Amino acid sequence: MKAGMSETRRCFCGGFARLETSWTRDNPGRRFWTCCRKKGCGYFDWFDPQMCARSKMIIHGLLNRINKVNDELKSSRMREKLLGFLIVIGVLVAVLSANATQHNGSSGTKTVLELA
Repeated sequence: MKAGMSETRRCFCGGFARLETSWTRDNPGRRFWTCCRKKGCGYFDWFDPQMCARSKMIIHGLLNRINKVNDELKSSRMREKLLGFLIVIGVLVAVLSANATQHNGSSGTKTVLELA
């Protein structure tokens, strides 16, 4: 009899086993039952049948594409944050520079803030 999604199982320690998903090279996306506790009692049983080699290859190819897109997205977000930071710094320098050139010293002469 095929296991259904509403099926429950008890692990060796008496708790309800939980359904997990494997992301190993040999079993990508394949679900299995395991102990419900953190340290675990060692209970393990496959929920899904084993996949053929082609299915495994396709899943790995898709995962590689997803990982590449995620890496590109992270890189893009970092560039975006850096650009935002540089814009803020540029605006601050421009404002400080404008304020410094308009400031009159006590002698009545204009002073200029020099940035080294």
